[in-house]
Amino acid sequence: MGSSNELDTHEVMVSVVKEGADFKFSFTPELVEVHEKECRVVYKFDKSNTFGLMFAGAVFPQTQEYEAELININGILEDIKSVKIKGAGDKLVIKNKNKKHGLIGFNLLLCTKDGACYKSQDPQINNSPKL
Repeated sequence: MGSSNELDTHEVMVSVVKEGADFKFSFTPELVEVHEKECRVVYKFDKSNTFGLMFAGAVFPQTQEYEAELININGILEDIKSVKIKGAGDKLVIKNKNKKHGLIGFNLLLCTKDGACYKSQDPQINNSPKL
């Protein structure tokens, strides 16, 4: 941890495999456990093969779309302070305030230069603030 102005950072490597016309995404680590008061979660591509994909944003489900009972639908999304694309779409940075306990359900949105868009499976962030 650096100066008081710097946030702790969790880095997640995103790997892509092409399955027919679709893509399958995997994350290392699979689950980010957040205990800090506030942090950044940085998603970046495994550069071995990105298939021309770039980060375009994040998609957060509506309350009625939550599938996992562990997702705190009563305000967990309030913990997302910002979502930013960095570089030429090779990084996505989520700032997390980590005030509410629970899983943050979302998907990464990825696009190609020709405009085709793909949604990843949930990259799993679990907020677990220290009491």
